[in-house]
Amino acid sequence: MLLYISSNQNIGIFDFLIKEKGFIIKKLSGEFCLNKFVIHYMRNLNHSSYVAIDLKAIKDTEKEIIEA
Repeated sequence: MLLYISSNQNIGIFDFLIKEKGFIIKKLSGEFCLNKFVIHYMRNLNHSSYVAIDLKAIKDTEKEIIEA
């Protein structure tokens, strides 16, 4: 499964993987604080083989992203 954290404008960027590769994609769209996301949802990441993050969806500073 691919977990995709996306801005609203890029929400469908990986849809081709559903048709071509049969991937299951969990999409989360909007604006996120990556550090808080990782802390609160880390246990849910066990089900994901891949994680893709749209930097336009992240509100953190560069330092906060590195810490996350």
